[in-house]
Amino acid sequence: MRSGEHVGLVVVANKYDGIDLPQNACRILVIDGLPESFDGDDRLQALMQRSVGGIDDRQVQRIEQGMGRGVRSTEDYCAVFLLGRRLAHLTVDPRTLDRFSPATRKQLEASRNVARRMSNTPLAKVLETVQQLLDRDPGWVRFARLQLQGVLPETAQIDTTAIAMRNAFDTVMAGDHASAVLLLVTAAEGSTDPRRSGALLEQAAVYADPHQPVQAQELLAQARSKNDYVLKPLSGIAFTPLVHEGAQANITATRLTSVYGTPQAMRVGVEAMLEKLKFDPLATDDFEEGWLELGHFLGLGSQRPERQLGQGPDNLWALEPGRYWVVEAKTGATSSFVAKKDVAQLGQSMLWFGNKYAPDQSALPVMIHPERKLWKDATAPHGMRVIDHQVLGELVASVRHLASGLAADGWNDPARIASLLEGHGLTPEG
Repeated sequence: MRSGEHVGLVVVANKYDGIDLPQNACRILVIDGLPESFDGDDRLQALMQRSVGGIDDRQVQRIEQGMGRGVRSTEDYCAVFLLGRRLAHLTVDPRTLDRFSPATRKQLEASRNVARRMSNTPLAKVLETVQQLLDRDPGWVRFARLQLQGVLPETAQIDTTAIAMRNAFDTVMAGDHASAVLLLVTAAEGSTDPRRSGALLEQAAVYADPHQPVQAQELLAQARSKNDYVLKPLSGIAFTPLVHEGAQANITATRLTSVYGTPQAMRVGVEAMLEKLKFDPLATDDFEEGWLELGHFLGLGSQRPERQLGQGPDNLWALEPGRYWVVEAKTGATSSFVAKKDVAQLGQSMLWFGNKYAPDQSALPVMIHPERKLWKDATAPHGMRVIDHQVLGELVASVRHLASGLAADGWNDPARIASLLEGHGLTPEG
C-alpha cells in the first residue's frame, strides 16, 4: 500500500497500531463501529473501567489513532467516514468529545456543521461533497484550513483513575502496600462514577491481600457493590432487592437530565443503546446491558441479577410497586424453537424471584427469543410472554419515536414525558 501503486479496497479488522498510510496509500478511510477489545484480558478491563455513561478512554484513543492513519502530514488529506450509532454517539457526547485532541474536536465540529446543511439529502449529494475534498476544490481546502486556524495544543487529559492506579503501582513496587491501598481507596471515594470506583477498590484488594486478607475481602465486597465485573468476595454478594423508585415520568425526567446534556445528545445516546438490542450470538452480553439501559431510560427499576449475583435472571425490571418482569434473554439462540433448557432456566429464575421477594410481589416471566414456538417437551412457566423479532422491532421503534418526541419538545418535562410514554405504549399498562 505504501508503494504508491493503487491497491483498491482493503479491510483491516480491529487493528489500529502499526499502520502508516501516507498520501495516495489512503484517500478514503472508513471506521465501521466502535473499536472493541476481543482479547479476554483487554475485554474484561474495558468492561470494568468503562464508565456508567459508556465512556471508554481507550476507545476514544483508538478512534483518533485510526483517523490519523490516513493523514500523516499537514499537506496530506483523507476523507473519513464514521459508521455506526454507538460510534456516532461517542463523537458527539460532551463527556467524550473533550477527550479528543483540539484539532480533532474542531474537525468533528466542522463535519457536524456540514452535515446539518445536508440533512435529508440523498447519498449522491454526500458523495459530491466528498469529491470536492478529493479533487482539492479551493473553496473546500480554504474552509478546512480555516477550521484549524488558531487551534492550540492542550495539556493531555489523563483520567484520575489512571493516575491513582499508576501512583499505587509505584508505591507497591517501593514495598509500601498499605500506602498503595490507601491511595486507591481515597481515589475510589472521590470518584463520581461507581463502576470506576469499583475497579479502584478491586485493585486495592489485590494489594491488601498478601498482608491484610480480611481487609482485602472487605474491599472486594465494596467493589462488587459498585461494579458487577470485578471479582466476587469469598463471602458472596449481599442481595439488594430491586424496588420501584416512583412515578415513571418523573424518574425518566431526572435520568434524562443527569445522563444527557442536550436533546440531541439524548437522541444519539438512545440510538447507541438501541443498537445493542438485536439478536446476535456474538453480542449477548451487549444485549443484556442494552436491556438494562433501556429499563433506566424508561424510568423503571432495572437490574442484571445473574451478572451481579451469579444467580437469578439475566434482567429484572420493576414496573410498578409489587410488579416485576423476570427476563431471560436468549438472543444468541439459533434454533427454530424455544428449547426445553431455556424454558427451564426461566422457570428457575421465577423460583429465584419467589425466594427473594415477598409473596405479595408478582412477576411476569419474559423470554426474549427469536422464535415463539416451544419444543414439544418444553413446559412454559405460567403466564410466560415471548419477545421475538417482531415484538422487539416494535419496541425499538416505539422507543425511537419516544426519543424523537422528547427531543422535539419538553424532553425533561414530566407531564410531556408521561404523555409520550402513554402514547407510544411504553407504560406498564401499555
